[in-house]
This record gives sequence, structure tokens and C-alpha cells, in this order.
Amino acid sequence: MVPPVNVLAIATAVPPHVLEQRAVANAALQVYGRTFARFPKLAEVFINAGIERRYSARSLEWLSEPPIWQSAPKCILRVQASCSYRLPAPRSIVRGFPRVM
Repeated sequence: MVPPVNVLAIATAVPPHVLEQRAVANAALQVYGRTFARFPKLAEVFINAGIERRYSARSLEWLSEPPIWQSAPKCILRVQASCSYRLPAPRSIVRGFPRVM
């Protein structure tokens, strides 16, 4: 017989950075406009999506910087994102890392 499963808690989290849709559309144009030939057609999605603002774990400025994952392991980026939400990082990521908090 399978033991019963219970939901012990439910929570929500809203990332701290508010990104206005127009700013996201402009950033996407800067990033993809020159390298992605079909982007002008895809850009209509930003207009027609009905989204006014988005929430992100990182600021738009941070997203515009050169990627750091070329020099940092992806596991560290996941731990940073988890910390920004005050969520525990998955055990498989932090196994073997010293506790810093």
C-alpha cells in the first residue's frame, strides 16, 4: 500500500526587480535585433502579449551585462537565484559546498 501524501505548505514569491514591458522589448531589440533575422516579426509578441510589467530575480541592467557563466559554474548562479527568493537551493547543487549562511 502506498503511504498517503500531504501538502504541508504552499507559498508564493515575487522576484524583487520590476521590469516594464517597454524596457524589456527595447532590451530584446538591442540583444536580438541585429543577430536574429526573424526578430522584427517576433517583436510583435511584446506588443500583443498584454503584459505591462514582469518580475525578475535580476535587474534589466544585470541581464544586459556580459554573461558570467563562462567563468562561474552554473550551480553558483542557481544558488544565487535561490537566495534572492529566500528559498533553499537544491541539495544536489550544494552538496560538497561549505555552508556560508
